[in-house]
Order: sequence, then structure tokens, then C-alpha cells
Amino acid sequence: MVKKYLFVLAVATTAATPVLAKNVLQQDDFTVECVSDVDGSSVTVKRSDGSDKGYLATGDLQGQATIYPVGESMTILLMQDEQVVTFVVNYDSLKYDMMVKGTVQKFDRGTCPAS
Repeated sequence: MVKKYLFVLAVATTAATPVLAKNVLQQDDFTVECVSDVDGSSVTVKRSDGSDKGYLATGDLQGQATIYPVGESMTILLMQDEQVVTFVVNYDSLKYDMMVKGTVQKFDRGTCPAS
């Protein structure tokens, strides 16, 4: 009799679980404003038409970036004026890590709120 109750509970839980919508970063077109946990600054990330090219803006650095969706995250790479920005954001948590290398060295982390 215990087995019947467990089965019914499992079915009820499964039926009530909503199907999650496609993550904003996994869509073909998106614009996301991310916010630094370190200093409150913002990072803008854009993508159009599902391409592997996008746009990244952080501080004085902005321009066309290359997008690499891999596994559970997306890496966005911007190379400009002898500097390289590597921006990695997790699909599930929407948390990011960013590293700027070149004439300026900067490490940042934060969140990209779903809008």
C-alpha cells in the first residue's frame, strides 16, 4: 500500500512541474544587460539571427564579438585595441565571469538578469 502512495505522489509531482521556456541566452535574438557584483557596472551582450557574431560592451571596450555556445555556458570573445575580453555566462544561473587582458587587466563577475 505504501508503494501506491509513492507512485501517486511521483505522478502528481511530475505533472505539476512546468516545462521551462528556452533560456534568453539560447534564443536567436537577445539583448542582455548584465550587472557586476564587484562594482555595479554594466555589460551589454547582444546577438542577432542566431549567428556566431554578436556585440559586447563593457566600459571603454565595445564592438563585434564572437559567440561560442558550449555545454552549459556561452563564451563571448571580443578582441580590440590589443585587449581581449573573455565573457563566460552560465545558461542556468545567468551568472558571468569576465576577464580583460591587455593594457588593462580586469576580472569581474556578476549576473545577467532575465528580462
